[in-house]
Amino acid sequence: MFDIETTIVIVSPIHGFSYPKITFDFIKKLPKGNNQVVLMATRAGMRIVDYVTPGLTGIAFFVFNILLKSKGYRVIGQIPFDMPSNWFFLHPALSQKTVEIIFEKNHFRVKKHTDKLFSTSQNFLSRKDVLQDILISPVSLGYSLAIELAHGLILILSILSSFSLSYLSRFVFADFFHSAVVKIMIFTILLIVFLLVFYRVQHILLQNKYLEKLIIFTSLTHYKVWSKRNPKKYMEKEKEKMPTPV
Repeated sequence: MFDIETTIVIVSPIHGFSYPKITFDFIKKLPKGNNQVVLMATRAGMRIVDYVTPGLTGIAFFVFNILLKSKGYRVIGQIPFDMPSNWFFLHPALSQKTVEIIFEKNHFRVKKHTDKLFSTSQNFLSRKDVLQDILISPVSLGYSLAIELAHGLILILSILSSFSLSYLSRFVFADFFHSAVVKIMIFTILLIVFLLVFYRVQHILLQNKYLEKLIIFTSLTHYKVWSKRNPKKYMEKEKEKMPTPV
C-alpha cells in the first residue's frame, strides 16, 4: 500500500497507440487506493526545422484513466512527451542532430509541465491531442499486427482493402457509403480484418526459408538506408571534430 500523501507518477512508452502490456499488467495489479496519479507517456516525435511534431497517444490515457479511477485513484495529470521516433517501419532512422534537438526541447518541456503540475495541482496537456487520439484509436489493433508484417504485404493488403471497399460501395451497400467518414471507417475495418488473417499466414510462410527471404526482401527495414544509423561511426566523427590535446 502507498502512503496516502504519495503522488504516483507512471511513465511508459507508447506502443501500438496504447501503453504496452507490461504497463497494463502493472496498473491492473495495483491495490485499491485514493492516491493522486500522474500518467506520462513517451511517444514518437519527429522534427520539422526546430519544431517537434506530436506523436500519437491513442487509447492509452483514456483506458488507463478509467482503470485507475475504478480502483479509487485520482488522476491529476496526463502529460505526453515526444521523444525521438523509432518507428522505422514508416521512416528512416533520425539523424543525430534531430535526436539532440528533440532531447533539448523535451528537457525544457519536462521542467515546464512539472512546474505547472506542482503549482496548479493538475496538468492535462493531453487534452490538446484528444481529437487525433480519438481518430487513431480504431487502428490500435491493426498497428500492433502491421509492424510485424513486410511493407510489400502491407501495400498488397491496402490495395485489397481499397478494391473491397469499392465493391461494397457500388454493389452491396451503395446508399450507405455517401459519407467520407464512413468510407474511412469501413476501409480501416477491412484492413484490420485482412491484417488479422495475413498475420497468421505470414507466420506460416516464414517456416519456408525461401519464402522467408522473399518476405524479408520486401521489408524496407532490411535496407541500410532505412535502418538505424551507426552510432559508432557518429562517435568517431565527433572525436575527429575535437581539438587535439597539446
